[in-house]
Amino acid sequence: MSFRALYIFFVFLFFLTPVVASQDYYQNENSLYKVSKDGSALVKMNVTVLGPQKYVKVQLGIIKKNGLNYYKKELTEAFERRMKRRGYGVKWVNVSVKYTNFSIIVFYTANITNFSRYYSYDNRWEITLDPLHITEIGLLNFSRLKGTMDWNGTILVELPKGSVVLEIPKNFSRRVGESFLLVWSRRVGNSVLVHSRVHITGGLNIEDVNRLFGKPRAFIITYRGFEGRESYLRWVKKVLLNVTVYPDRTVLDKVVEYVSPESYLEELKSRIRVEGVQTREKVELNALKRIYETEGVKVLDGHVKILEVNGSGPLKMVYHVVVENTAQTETYTFTPRLGLENLTFLHRIMAEFDYSAIVKIELKSGKFISIPKGFNVEENGTYFRLKVKREGSLVILNEIDHVRYGTLYEDYERIIQRVPATVSVSYTVTSPSTCGPAIILLLVLLPLLRKY
Repeated sequence: MSFRALYIFFVFLFFLTPVVASQDYYQNENSLYKVSKDGSALVKMNVTVLGPQKYVKVQLGIIKKNGLNYYKKELTEAFERRMKRRGYGVKWVNVSVKYTNFSIIVFYTANITNFSRYYSYDNRWEITLDPLHITEIGLLNFSRLKGTMDWNGTILVELPKGSVVLEIPKNFSRRVGESFLLVWSRRVGNSVLVHSRVHITGGLNIEDVNRLFGKPRAFIITYRGFEGRESYLRWVKKVLLNVTVYPDRTVLDKVVEYVSPESYLEELKSRIRVEGVQTREKVELNALKRIYETEGVKVLDGHVKILEVNGSGPLKMVYHVVVENTAQTETYTFTPRLGLENLTFLHRIMAEFDYSAIVKIELKSGKFISIPKGFNVEENGTYFRLKVKREGSLVILNEIDHVRYGTLYEDYERIIQRVPATVSVSYTVTSPSTCGPAIILLLVLLPLLRKY
């Protein structure tokens, strides 16, 4: 994207570049969303930039020199990116620009999808608004802001006929020094009106920014009246880990299979192709060895293979590591949550997750001291299930985790707390060479569990 396009992108609220302002910046944004029963919306939006006059004049000069068609194209693409960041699709968008010697006004008319989403989890439609423009503000460089930035916004959401309004955005205010955030809303018949103001003064340090924008909250409109269809991404990952314990060594073979979503698979594959498959394999292997060495574990052999980088199937990361046994008793610690405790959604789980892991621990030497019990934690379609099976010198841990789309985050936090953070398998290693304190096998396996 050219400098001029990038500059236009900032001026009309999209903020892709750090802002350097020696004068005050004023902007008004008014938006009307007419929501259909399928969750799509007809959008009418106008953005008015009133200052600083220096930048307005620069823009007027560029517009007059290059013509409006070029800038309308850039503004259209910027609008589409902005909607994408907020999780909406854009069917079509029309842009027009008007200007005076003191201001620039941009008019948008568009049709967007997924503006309102249906959740069978609690049988309601939900619209998440961003009146404080948090998705764009996160791209600002406050340390370089010299003047004052003042944004006023009005959002009018017209709901479908027959809607029963359950919730509208709660009023909100926060102040740090002379900077402040304000949101207030009210219901007007079958519509919801939301006003907002963001006033930021120059000279904010990182602590001020965290106090002002930390602990974000969701501004939500919920309603019922009719059922809908759910549309969401499904994240699927499978892990198979074989741990084979010999008298003098332990062999660890792990396969991580990334199945979906397709967009994420393509992103991973693209990154690996750019870097080079063999280069990434060496990076992964060296990372393993460094962690082992840090923990005082000797690596006898190891390699990493990455498969299906150029194929259409799931991406596979294959790890093989052989380490020297150095303790008489080992403990393998398994994490049944499979990293799903780290989901960072604001209000709801906005995707479906299906993660599974099979861990097989086979003793060619020694005996098991303790093995964990299985469990089944389930609530309203979300579940974490661990099955444990022992067959002589073999223990199999089979974990299946499913997180339902639309689960309220407060419900999810309660569910995840019921799932054990770790379970352990302990066993002895029969070898005259082993001595010293016990080593937690988790340290040996940790590199194999790292996310790419």
